[in-house]
Amino acid sequence: MILVMGIISCRTRTSLLPEAPLSMTDTLHIKDFVDSVAYVHLEYREDCILNSVSQIILLGSTYILVDGSKENNCLYLFGTDGNFIRSIRWFGRGPGEYLSITSVDIYNRDSSIYLYDNTGGKVHNYNLSGNYLRSFNSDGIIAGDFKIIGNSEVAFYSPDEPAFIGNSTIPRGLFTYDYDANSFSSVIEHPQTYELIRVFNSNWFTEFGDSIGLLSAYDGNFYRFSNGSFKLIRVFKFPHKDLAIPVSESDLVFKANPVESGNYIFFYAFFKNGAQFHPVLFDKSEGVGSISNGIKGFHRKQLPVFLGSGQSAFLGLVYPDKLEGMELERIEKQLGTKLTHGENPLLAIYFLKK
Repeated sequence: MILVMGIISCRTRTSLLPEAPLSMTDTLHIKDFVDSVAYVHLEYREDCILNSVSQIILLGSTYILVDGSKENNCLYLFGTDGNFIRSIRWFGRGPGEYLSITSVDIYNRDSSIYLYDNTGGKVHNYNLSGNYLRSFNSDGIIAGDFKIIGNSEVAFYSPDEPAFIGNSTIPRGLFTYDYDANSFSSVIEHPQTYELIRVFNSNWFTEFGDSIGLLSAYDGNFYRFSNGSFKLIRVFKFPHKDLAIPVSESDLVFKANPVESGNYIFFYAFFKNGAQFHPVLFDKSEGVGSISNGIKGFHRKQLPVFLGSGQSAFLGLVYPDKLEGMELERIEKQLGTKLTHGENPLLAIYFLKK
């Protein structure tokens, strides 16, 4: 294995960095950034019972839902009308098979599926029909997220684990791997001393049109991949002195699950003493954002689960057993069907204000 440790400099002076100020607000309201909400009734059947969805990907007229639960460990494909198309499941230890689903990405040039398995140390490639195409080893990388960035290049982000098995001296951070040339490059390094709290499945890459972004879990920097490299374009500045929740700068330990769509970037911040995730909504057109204790207007005041993005919409899931009263009646009327508890969640499409 050829290891290239040339660091792309990210040590620009702080005063020159593009700061993105965040102000503290008690709560956000869905009406502040969402024009309307539409729902897709995902078909429920014995061979398609969703359990724990970690990603939603829209590819043309197909929704790909990634369910890495022990019960399913597969990908479910639905049409935009909610009808079930097929599942893709290659769980096992044989050729083309995976032990876990860490993250899934679509390579737009051939519309094929890439699945990263950090337990088995491989990336597997399938077509939309579910046929196995090829695999390549990640050669010891244990990352939390990955992204296809070129014909033979993959970016791995490893904020919370040693980047290479058996070598704890290799720092955490962002690495790129050219699997044709079998060569690695270290792009961004993180210190190994900070605490990261992993509570749910986390992602750090975003995709907006043809653009790939990366939110650093460590320092809140936001990078954009262009012209073959990651460039720092935004630094989220948290208002530690004026927060309505009692935290200090050292308590801000976790940032994850960014979604970029329309004029907005959304992600979660976790504070060690706060014991909960706080939604952060940044308006790219205004250059300002808010961090809050919650978002009003979502079902039973629960935080939204923004799992995927489109050009002008966020995608999420709404479970029928969380609906009641007039809200349930309104959604049933929109769908033209009665909902029952225990069936698959609804796919919610949050159309954003422009």
